Amino acid sequence: MKNQLYKGFSEKDYSKVKTISKQFSSFAYLKQVHGNKILYADREGLIGRGDGLYTDKKELILTIRVADCNAIYLWSRQKKLVMLLHAGWRGTIKNILQKGIDIFYKNSIKKNDIQIYFSPSARKCWYEIGKDLYTRLKKNDNAVVEQKSERYYFDMLETNLKIAKKNGIEKISYSKDCTICNNNYFSYRENQTSKRHLAFIGIKRSKDEE
Repeated sequence: MKNQLYKGFSEKDYSKVKTISKQFSSFAYLKQVHGNKILYADREGLIGRGDGLYTDKKELILTIRVADCNAIYLWSRQKKLVMLLHAGWRGTIKNILQKGIDIFYKNSIKKNDIQIYFSPSARKCWYEIGKDLYTRLKKNDNAVVEQKSERYYFDMLETNLKIAKKNGIEKISYSKDCTICNNNYFSYRENQTSKRHLAFIGIKRSKDEE
């Protein structure tokens, strides 16, 4: 029997760790730093400083908190390995997704067995950046940027999709919602809110193992 997933994105405020503990009895979390470090979680609690977690441990919930950044969920078709990434513009251009995919490869999981989902996040329609950052991103082979008159925009989702597709991964899905222009979401870019959505994923124990 295949393992199943715990997987979700909460619209409630989970900016505090103690709030997460009310939702899950066993969860792992990070001190998020807008980088590309991905850590293995073999226990609950604070795993360290980084922006990605992965595990093969059942009943351990991986969590990250976002408000505009992408929460990127990755899992193997057989649910033997799960991963959760925090990918803002810095993590995106530092190729955190590629690093995550490489971890699946190193665990003998082939591209056809990898599935990816992207949470609601700041989208190109409102993700305006400065000219200096635009010029910098133009030099990145994966970055998708656009200039409209004297304004510059970064497509964070499309940049990550480009990386996934370069790897030949076909099982990709994503939310169509933009956290900046949709009032149902918290947006740091819009109003510097301290509130955060909770993204989570974990491997359920199959019934024949109970």
